Amino acid sequence: MQKKSNYIEYGGDITVQPPFQLNRPSMYCFWFQSDCNKLQKILDTRLNFTGNGKRYVPFTPSIMIIFADAPHAYSASDQSQGYITMNESVFWILTVEQEKVDGEWKNKRLVWFIPYIFVDNPVELVAGREVAGFPKALAEIIIPKNHHHANSFAINVPSYAKFGANTEFMVNRLLSIENQTPETDFKTDFKNIDKAKGKIKSFLASFKTVGFGTCNNVITDTGGTFKLFENFTSNMLSTQMPAVFLKQFRSASNDGKACYQAIVESAFSINGFHGASVLKASNYTLNINHLDSFPVAKELGLSTGQKPTRVVWMSMSFSNTSGKEIWVSQ
Repeated sequence: MQKKSNYIEYGGDITVQPPFQLNRPSMYCFWFQSDCNKLQKILDTRLNFTGNGKRYVPFTPSIMIIFADAPHAYSASDQSQGYITMNESVFWILTVEQEKVDGEWKNKRLVWFIPYIFVDNPVELVAGREVAGFPKALAEIIIPKNHHHANSFAINVPSYAKFGANTEFMVNRLLSIENQTPETDFKTDFKNIDKAKGKIKSFLASFKTVGFGTCNNVITDTGGTFKLFENFTSNMLSTQMPAVFLKQFRSASNDGKACYQAIVESAFSINGFHGASVLKASNYTLNINHLDSFPVAKELGLSTGQKPTRVVWMSMSFSNTSGKEIWVSQ
């Protein structure tokens, strides 16, 4: 392996060294039904082109969209720089990592794949995209300040609505999620992590019985498929949640080539729990617009008028660990 050069620090460079810590973010998690074939296509495009003996397939036809308000985020390895505040919206696909063994694909573990992240702070944009490979874009993120009145969410993103010589790059509404009732209806409200673990496990386990099922490329066996899920949820609550990304940079000499391309794994580690509530999903409705710059609806199989299957508010402090390259283009 080629020896890595020292990173050259200079004025004006706003990348930060991982891990990145977020303290007490307020997060709203919406689950929407999607389409296995569409999710498989985006995984094939961004991860499954390497030929390295691994492949990634969607676990269920479901997308989780998180809106988060982080009042205090910073580099845990260099706190002397200071901290930032930010809002973000993240799209999550729960994915099965498979390995080829004796010519056959075998399920190995569950990991997250994140196709889109929208942030409103340039430090978070640059640090996440250039260091870890997170697919981040700048946007205006509208999020409630009080989870007891969680009525309106939106993403407004600088973009081309429709590609064309006469199209101006401007801020366009990508999507909104609206609560159709004046007050949020809580099903559960809990603040203690020990009590919350049981509730969260039951909540996550309910996904097995609400009609999601598994996607076609998931290798099913007696007890084994959802053992993956149980192991993943246990790790999520106690250790780490792994995630994989495509990290790449365009070549300076040829627009169609990459000077660097890698599959990078990072992980999210929960290090503080501050409360959670289960909200009434039927109160919420998704409105989504097609933008050529961000074809979220087309790629992820989402549509206007959809209602989420689950909605949860939670506040958890967490960090994302240093990444590792699991495949690098030669």
